[in-house]
Amino acid sequence: MTSRRLLGVRLTAVLAIAAGIWTLVVWIGGGFDALVFGLRIRSTDPARPRLLAELALLAFVGLRGFARTKADLDAIGNRILHHWPRARAPLVAALAAAVCILGILKVAPVAGGSDSYGYVSQIDLWLHAHPFVEQPWVDKVPWPDAAQTFTPLGYRSMPSGNALVPTYSPGLPLIMALVKVVAGYRAMFVVGPLAAAILVLTTYGLGCRLGSPDMGVIAAWLVATSPSVIANMLVVMSDIPAAAAWAVAVYLLFGRSLGSAIGAGLAAGIATLIRPNLVPAAGVMGAWLIFKLWRDAPHRSLSVLRIAGFIAGLVPGLAILAILFSWLYGSPLSSGYGPLGEYYDASHILPNLQSYLSWLGESQTPVAYLGLVGLALAIRWLWPRTPDRSMVVALGAFVAVLWGQYAAFQLLSSWIYLRYVVASWPALMLGVAAFALLPVRWAGKPAILVTTVAIIAVGVWTFGFAARTGGLIARQGEHKFPAAAMLARGRTEAASIVIAGLHSGSMRYYGGRMTIRAEFLDGAWLDRTVEWLDQRGIHTYAVLEREEVQPFLDRFAGQQRARLAGQLVFVYHGTSTVYFYDLSRPEDQPLQPETVNETYAGPAFIPPVPVPTLAFER
Repeated sequence: MTSRRLLGVRLTAVLAIAAGIWTLVVWIGGGFDALVFGLRIRSTDPARPRLLAELALLAFVGLRGFARTKADLDAIGNRILHHWPRARAPLVAALAAAVCILGILKVAPVAGGSDSYGYVSQIDLWLHAHPFVEQPWVDKVPWPDAAQTFTPLGYRSMPSGNALVPTYSPGLPLIMALVKVVAGYRAMFVVGPLAAAILVLTTYGLGCRLGSPDMGVIAAWLVATSPSVIANMLVVMSDIPAAAAWAVAVYLLFGRSLGSAIGAGLAAGIATLIRPNLVPAAGVMGAWLIFKLWRDAPHRSLSVLRIAGFIAGLVPGLAILAILFSWLYGSPLSSGYGPLGEYYDASHILPNLQSYLSWLGESQTPVAYLGLVGLALAIRWLWPRTPDRSMVVALGAFVAVLWGQYAAFQLLSSWIYLRYVVASWPALMLGVAAFALLPVRWAGKPAILVTTVAIIAVGVWTFGFAARTGGLIARQGEHKFPAAAMLARGRTEAASIVIAGLHSGSMRYYGGRMTIRAEFLDGAWLDRTVEWLDQRGIHTYAVLEREEVQPFLDRFAGQQRARLAGQLVFVYHGTSTVYFYDLSRPEDQPLQPETVNETYAGPAFIPPVPVPTLAFER
């Protein structure tokens, strides 16, 4: 090969690789618009760089020659196959580390909306061993359902007395509290990313338990790039920690020792502390152990010990949950959500299943449907290396219980609610992996490259879906909560009350201001509430998101204090718009509202302020 031709080969190879990377960047991130040395570079359509990559690749093959190119690919493939068995575990470890690092860099360290405030604000309550928010002033106020009106998001009033108790289960707050004690305030927000990394690692481990490390690698990649995993590890919610705990429990369940059975019970106990409604999933695990006892006669004594060990590991978690629920809600079978009938309805099953399946294909590509089929077909040609295909049946039953329960849950409206069933992702992606390996077994080496490229492409696309739908900008989106609260804190008196909805928790946590829930205040009582508080030296404000303004006007229609015109103190423009009103302002003294425009500039671990209390002058 002449030097000129060799140069052409190298240049076309570099161009093909660069154009391919360019295509991925535009495809995943939606494009870019940058100013470089005074020149504007803009790219929003991946079709053009993809065409360039294809042309460069064709030119490379033309210059290199088809035979040489094939020989080069064969040599690369043989080298990869030779080192692959030793590379699988380090590769998955690197993937899990990448997920964790991405989570740490992008996590939203905020107690903002219902979930994040509900969980984060619980932490200090548990650290003080008193998970009650005392409100002694409630007896003094005249409006209806007074205790309920002082309930921020993530809390509920007790049936008797004036204290508030958390709505959400204590599992995640207790874990975060432990992390806070050991590593400090900032570290507790890393629980989600760490749980996501554990989920990826355990998915690979489950593949190994099923007899195929290759299956584990594929499934771990699909879990790591899942929009439901990426988006939900970045906010303080229990979905990813619960999914990780269940994955660890199932992985240990499929072990063979007494210790692994005890560990499975412990992990399942932790999972139920995080998400108590998933206790039936532990029943699936117990049923599988009983089946093994019936089937495996030569090792029946060990099977009996494993069942006992699993129960011994599970019972402490269930006992703690029962004790805490009795303490907080008056019954071991009650939760912060109230009666089951308020949240579960058989009429929801079909619409929710249709939604879940639609969102699954939308966010994970239709390839994910193969996972459901794979779990339903526990047959040898699909799972040839699995030593005991009853494990596949157990995984399928676990997924069925999980999906069945949440299908009966409240009607949902967005793909983001796949987070409820994200604990099924390891099993689901192992089902996909089982199908992905079929052509490799049938066609050998020629199918390896095609399968690898296809699986990588699916993962890249799903990661791109997360990026395109805002899954990677949770920190920017959640920043409005502390930002608006700190603005309110600087413009209000310490002895003041803020009527709010979405910001009812964050105004307490970051603003140090007592809040009243707008949706719980009687519609005929706004004027009387403001006047009664004014007479006792307490100024009343309202903070509303753009979407909350009209419902506020409708709820308090006819009330003078709900006019809002002339009462606007400031407007916060960030990732959303927040309005702050002075409801105690006399009608003849209109305000000149301030506009605060903020472009999120970077991470901010904003600590909470002292918990607000309320005292009346008379």
